[in-house]
Amino acid sequence: MHIALGAIGSAAVATAKVVEQQQKPCTVTRSTIMIPGMDQTWALLNDYPAQPGWRRFATAQPTTRQDGQTVWQLETATETRGFFLVRRRETFIVVSSSPYELVHRMLAPIRGERRFLLERQQGHGRLSRLTVTWTGALYHRKRLVLEADRLIRDLTAHFHRAR
Repeated sequence: MHIALGAIGSAAVATAKVVEQQQKPCTVTRSTIMIPGMDQTWALLNDYPAQPGWRRFATAQPTTRQDGQTVWQLETATETRGFFLVRRRETFIVVSSSPYELVHRMLAPIRGERRFLLERQQGHGRLSRLTVTWTGALYHRKRLVLEADRLIRDLTAHFHRAR
């Protein structure tokens, strides 16, 4: 009887830790120096129909919710990895877009917020700094890091190919 109660108690503690991690916020920030001007980088970040071309997605589909907000869903084609069929999806709503600061409310793959901030590098002419900040549940920290790194990689690779 004591063994069964001990196992139930351990399961309850483990469940409580997972719930706590799902509720604690986690912020991941990545930053890079962009060679193209701020206007060119800003235009690319705000051109959602063109994002599949530089973000390695196959489609970008807008839908309008009942409350009038536009929801963007980006998807890759289905790939085979070993025995699994894999498709990457990203779904978000544009919350605010002021000059050189863009905020998305992320609905998938991780709920949270993604913020882009473009700043001119002082004394460096055309150079600008792009900072991407993802905020989500601590439970998804590895995924937040992966997505932030992937986004910076795809953006810089796009401008290197365009040269």
